[in-house]
Amino acid sequence: MRIDADKADTIHYLDPVVPRKAGGLVVPAVEHLQGKWIGFLENGWKSFNRISERMEELLKQQYGIAGFRRYRISSSGAPAPALFEQVVAECDGAIVGLAN
Repeated sequence: MRIDADKADTIHYLDPVVPRKAGGLVVPAVEHLQGKWIGFLENGWKSFNRISERMEELLKQQYGIAGFRRYRISSSGAPAPALFEQVVAECDGAIVGLAN
């Protein structure tokens, strides 16, 4: 949110979401989770560790996933392309890009 000094009565909300390009998703979404392997890219922050533990628990209980794999990434840089290839080879879907 930003408030302009010269227009004290104007508030601008900044939306961090990038508009979806024409053509839809690059990779199709996972339609159901029953029996699927889910990957979670975590950056080592305690909050990420807690989120991944709770998410694994909920996904198993409520959606019947087969398993949950965690992948450690740097908290200060992009993951190596080889890591994405590993996730694709080992998982049916992945949770990537959560922000704190």
